[in-house]
Parts: sequence; C-alpha cells; structure tokens
Amino acid sequence: MENRDLTDRNRRRPHRPGKGLPRLLRTGAVLAATVCAVLAAVLFPSQSVRAQETPQPVQCNIIYDFGNGQYYAVTSLIAMSMMMTNPDGSYYIDPSTQYYVVDENKTRAFLTALQDMYPQESDTLSFQTTLGDVVQVQGGTMTKRFLDEDAEYLYLAQAMMEQRQEVHVPQYGIGKTYIELDMTNQMLYYYQHGVRKVETPIVTGNLAKGYDSPAGVYYLRAKMRDQVLRSGKPKDDPEYYESPVSYWMPYIANSIGIHDATWRSRFGGEIYKTSGSHGCINVPYASMNELFPMVEVGTPIVAFYR
Repeated sequence: MENRDLTDRNRRRPHRPGKGLPRLLRTGAVLAATVCAVLAAVLFPSQSVRAQETPQPVQCNIIYDFGNGQYYAVTSLIAMSMMMTNPDGSYYIDPSTQYYVVDENKTRAFLTALQDMYPQESDTLSFQTTLGDVVQVQGGTMTKRFLDEDAEYLYLAQAMMEQRQEVHVPQYGIGKTYIELDMTNQMLYYYQHGVRKVETPIVTGNLAKGYDSPAGVYYLRAKMRDQVLRSGKPKDDPEYYESPVSYWMPYIANSIGIHDATWRSRFGGEIYKTSGSHGCINVPYASMNELFPMVEVGTPIVAFYR
C-alpha cells in the first residue's frame, strides 16, 4: 500500500503523462467548493437554526491510483454518501464525538463497485504463505486479481474520518477463500473467508520422473465424484494406469487435479521426490472427504515451490 500526500484537492480526469495528475490537483479546489455549496444547501437549509446542530461535511480528497493513468477521487460528496443515516434519511451523529459515522455496508459496497470499474489482472502474485513468508507465484490460468476488501475498508474508513488529502494505491490479491498448495513442504491448506478450514499432508508429482506438479495460480474447474483416472497411454505401456477415486477436483484441464489416493498409506515428507504422482495432488481420503463439500468451483488455487 502506498499513500502520497497532496497539497490540492482533485477529481478524476483522464491521465496524460506529465499532465493528468497535476491537472487533477489544480482543478480540485473548484470541485471542492462546488461540493461544499451543494452540501450546505442540503444539510443546512437554515443556517441560523441548524448550524450548531449539524457538523460540517467530511472534507477529504482521496485519489485511488489504479495504474495506467486510471484514478478515482473519493471527494467530500462521495465520502458523505458512505456515512451512516437515520431511518428518516438524515445523517446519524455519534453522541460521543458529535460527528458522522462511517457505514461499513455502504463502504464495502462502494469498494465492490470500484473493483468492477477497475478490474486488475497480473501473471504474478505476491502471496503470503501459511508459514508466514512471502513467495512470488508466476504463471497459471487465473490472472484476475481482487481488491483486498478488508484492508481497503479499514484504510478508507480511517482516511475519510481523518479527512485526508492523498493518493492511495489499493491492495489486490486473490481474496480470502483459496486453496494453498505448498509443494516444497507437501502441505495443502484451505482457507474460507480467511479462516483455515483444512490442513493436510499431500503427495505431489514425481520429481525424479519429471512429473512435477506445475506451480502457478489456478482456479478449480469442476468437482466430480467416483471417477476413474487414466493415463491416456496404451494398456501395454508401462506408464499406463487406471486409478479409481472417490473425489476429483481438476484445475488444469481435466488432467491435473486434487483427489483422494487410498492406495497410499503415507503422505507428506519427501515421498514426492521419487514416488510421487503423475502430477496430481494426492490427498488422504479423510481430508478429501472433509474438503470436497466445502470448496466451490472457481476457488483460486495457489501452487508453489520455494
């Protein structure tokens, strides 16, 4: 996250190298004055009666910088639309502070709209693992990135209340629900809304035979029960196999996925280096039985080596 102080208020304008943001800053004062005038007319119809009862509107100018010359300004008028209101439509005033209160539902709805307006894609993900380190994960089939709504809500609520005048670069990621495949440590983790629901040892692709399970960011393509996985090779080929599984969750075409492996008695450790799979993620039956009902098609899958 990066915030840069501004000395002038500004509003959203098309970006031109060397001109876009400075022009935003110069013209911001005019917009701020207009906003104040409009709000004064709405909030203070009788200055002599209501001036001491209703506080001044939130005065902020927070510029979201989405890159590639794309900006969005959270001005005073927009900030006021995210304040809590009473049933009659009037603004709620906190008795302890005598000021407005940020409405979490309205603010989160605003952030969702921002994400729809400014979609982000990337072939690299900076990912914080369960062990706490950060790895750079490249490649895969899922390039869409999501606004980190929790982090952005906390930022925006505070920034509006502090009436900041600054440029802000928002945080993007894959969301709070995902499957993490730590293939170096041979572990699978499933997080749902930020809460770890499943943790299990696994066996991934056989390194010695060149069947490494691919690293990258993917998404779950399907969920199927009682499948027979086949190698696609002739039956007389030494590499031919037929493996009945109870749970099948493919994420690379229909060839590599996550499934139970009842033929294995052990998981984790260094089994994968010489006795691993043909590229799939082998999971103990009990863990797969737990994971399968919870995970949804489309769930991001982050697979990486260290």
